[in-house]
Amino acid sequence: MDIHAKLDELHTFADLIKDRVDVLKKEISNQGKSKKPVENKSLRLLAEARAKRAKYRIS
Repeated sequence: MDIHAKLDELHTFADLIKDRVDVLKKEISNQGKSKKPVENKSLRLLAEARAKRAKYRIS
């Protein structure tokens, strides 16, 4: 595996961590505001964060 592939893999992993942190921050800030199931909301927020990041990602 060359250095560029490994670097891209690390960036992808970092993006996943950032997405999850963003979702957790939103969940904490919205805690108690909604009566919807938390799991479905988490998955939706995670998908939104990934889509947003993919939109701005440079290939």
